[in-house]
Amino acid sequence: MGTCEAGEAMLSRHGLADAHHFSDPDARLYKAFGLGRAGPLFLLDPALLLRGWHAMWAGHGLGVPEGDVMRLAGVFLLVDGRVVRQHRLATVYERPDYRALAAVDPPTPL
Repeated sequence: MGTCEAGEAMLSRHGLADAHHFSDPDARLYKAFGLGRAGPLFLLDPALLLRGWHAMWAGHGLGVPEGDVMRLAGVFLLVDGRVVRQHRLATVYERPDYRALAAVDPPTPL
């Protein structure tokens, strides 16, 4: 839900500079793909605190969040306009294997 520039910077840091992406500040695509929001109790999850500590230790620091920090994300690989691979994150701090999800090794249409 951030800017295209923020998305490009993040993708570049993870070796995915050539990946197509969208800026969706109004969360229209999130809604179209059925992506929900985390409940208020997720803030009390010890795994969230651990993930935050790990991010700080790795040098990511603190920043001003863009968009809805409670919105759950998803990864969708589209080929010829069809979703052929998807992963809906179960938590806001989940880190799926983006490279494996983005690999085009002729996936089977869903």
